[in-house]
Amino acid sequence: MGVNNKDTHGFIVTNQTKIVFEHFRGKGYSEAFKISNKEGVFIWNCVFYGGSEDCLDSVRSKLEVSDSAFLPNKETKQSITAKGGSEIHLINCHFEGSPKFDISIGDFTIYDGVTKIKPSKLIMKNCTAATKRGNNRPIKVLVVNGESICENTNCQITKVPKLLVKIYFWIMSKLMSKERRKEAIRNILEANKV
Repeated sequence: MGVNNKDTHGFIVTNQTKIVFEHFRGKGYSEAFKISNKEGVFIWNCVFYGGSEDCLDSVRSKLEVSDSAFLPNKETKQSITAKGGSEIHLINCHFEGSPKFDISIGDFTIYDGVTKIKPSKLIMKNCTAATKRGNNRPIKVLVVNGESICENTNCQITKVPKLLVKIYFWIMSKLMSKERRKEAIRNILEANKV
């Protein structure tokens, strides 16, 4: 999961990992589950309880999550963040609560400050969302840099204009510290060794 794995809670994820019947608890952490630079990860029948930022944070990874639930707490900003060229397939998943957005696609990462910016992708099939009172609602998706495809899923997609995305990524790249640049390069080198 990269060199900095303080939010992984000791759960080791390698390429081609299958995770079944797990409960990921984010209370007291940024995320319940964080994955970086991995491919072929399959998650089935799991529950993600939100941290202060996310239930699931994917950076430069490809994964499929099916038959799972995302339960943010009142501090959680969004249930899922996919960035840095991540590709997430959600099948038969359920979201609860009423956050501003359930999913954020293509936000800035430290890798975007040192390599070519990669768009992220979300594909949802047969997914649902409900308020805490149990009322059905659309899954709210914010697309910064990438795309969201919804099949048999009630989605409400908000796209950030491309010009604003370019300005945002440029500013964030300029604000990155030397330490964060070094961390991104180190993590890229670590990922390429595997």
